Amino acid sequence: MWEQIRSNQIRSAVLVIGMGALLFVIGYFLGLYFFDSGIGGLLIAIALWL
Repeated sequence: MWEQIRSNQIRSAVLVIGMGALLFVIGYFLGLYFFDSGIGGLLIAIALWL
């Protein structure tokens, strides 16, 4: 029982980190496309994440 709980916690953490990384990568490339600077897209992605 406790092993399943721990396994689900780890899987959830990996999923959240992976989705955050994907959001930041997409934000960076959208920033490059629209603003000619990846930083602008990263800032928007960080604002969306919060």
